[in-house]
Amino acid sequence: MRHIFVTLYGKNAIIMEKDKIRKPTVAGVFYSGDKKELEKCIENFLKSETRVLDSSELIRALIVPHAGYVYSGEVAASAYAQLGNDISYDLIVMIGSSHHHRFKGVSINRQSAYQTPLGTVEVDTELAKQLISKSDLINYVPEAHDNEHSLEVQLPFIQMCIPGEIKILPIIVGTDNLSDLKKVANVLRFLLDENALFVISTDLSHYPNYYDALEQDEQTVTMIVKNDPKALVEFISHQKNKEISGLVTNLCGWTSVVLFQYLISEEEKFQFVPLKYQNSGDKLMQNHNRVVGYQSIAVIETRDALFSKKAEKELLANAKCGLYRYFNIETELNNECDDELNVEYGAFVSVYVSDELRGCIGTFNPAYFLKQQVQKLVVDAAIFDRRFKSVEAKELPDVKIQISVLGPLQEITCMDEVQIGKHGIYLRSGLKKGTYLPEVAVHNNWDAKQFVEHCAFKKAGMTFEEFQKAEMFVYNTNLICD
Repeated sequence: MRHIFVTLYGKNAIIMEKDKIRKPTVAGVFYSGDKKELEKCIENFLKSETRVLDSSELIRALIVPHAGYVYSGEVAASAYAQLGNDISYDLIVMIGSSHHHRFKGVSINRQSAYQTPLGTVEVDTELAKQLISKSDLINYVPEAHDNEHSLEVQLPFIQMCIPGEIKILPIIVGTDNLSDLKKVANVLRFLLDENALFVISTDLSHYPNYYDALEQDEQTVTMIVKNDPKALVEFISHQKNKEISGLVTNLCGWTSVVLFQYLISEEEKFQFVPLKYQNSGDKLMQNHNRVVGYQSIAVIETRDALFSKKAEKELLANAKCGLYRYFNIETELNNECDDELNVEYGAFVSVYVSDELRGCIGTFNPAYFLKQQVQKLVVDAAIFDRRFKSVEAKELPDVKIQISVLGPLQEITCMDEVQIGKHGIYLRSGLKKGTYLPEVAVHNNWDAKQFVEHCAFKKAGMTFEEFQKAEMFVYNTNLICD
């Protein structure tokens, strides 16, 4: 029996059979509805842009405009051109502010896919369902997505610029309540631990004259890159009160930008890099009295990497080789980066099959150089971690490996010294000991006290008295993902 209705609001919205795929609503208006014309248009945009970011820099987000391509296509292309052919993501988290509806919190689309003239892009409906169950501020509001163009116009660029099979998580913001935005950000924060690219869709000033737009947009971009959501909101409010002629807003998607800033505001490892600015007056020279501003910004994750990208790839390849050899499948070891990898570091190796954790084993006291150590740990994790079902040979094509190379242990005396997202925790009291990697706290949205106490009582099995006497250590990790 097919459902023939839809619950218009709430966590249990039922999608009509004909509405399982979200059809394009602005194809032929904001961008060409013809596949070949659209491909050629985007190719021409990308050819005119250069990649200014170093290939070693990890791009975690793009802030891009959402006007018709004739107006903002060049600016959007300047952002997507930074991705390059050597970058891949498993998930694209798309965030835009609703142009048509106001509602509580945010809406995540649960339709199975989005369609454009270039084909369909799958929605991660399981992740959407999981997030909707976590908070009453996260729902599926179908009408919020029906005619919303801010995310749709990004999809052809994503389809052209990101290789391989990807999934999207389309989020429309319906509120301007800062407290609610912060709460939603807390729920979404674990996505920073995934191989995800965030795409934040917004234009800048609306409808001042050309020269006022130049001034206002420069100030707005300066505030965005400071990554201070409270200061950004105060600036937008202040500029609105100045009653600048024609100016309706400095940042039409400010709620989306602020949501993302709340998402990363507790981290120190993100840097905003402005890329390209234009406004509609640059395209329509006869109309300088009423323009809209556009800016592209990349957000990169800075990190003090222990190894080169080449060495990281070799370490992962050799770890996978160790697992294949356990099953008597001969594979060739690569030794080009021995100078980097023949070091004595502790490490944890996590093994996943189709994104399901199937083992995690590590050591703080390595018996071998790192490359040999991970070959042993990957087998221990995949086969001998009794908490999980052992990996079988037939599952090898679906195996993904994550290596956390451990920095030295640093003893601490107070839980307040633990920095969530940066530190792993290691506790020992007598014969009882336990550790959690940094991403465990992020994934569970724990504060430092919860992080330490879960490690003590749940992981190490300590009593309260043993915990009171426990030694506490923190450590940094260098995360290398398959």
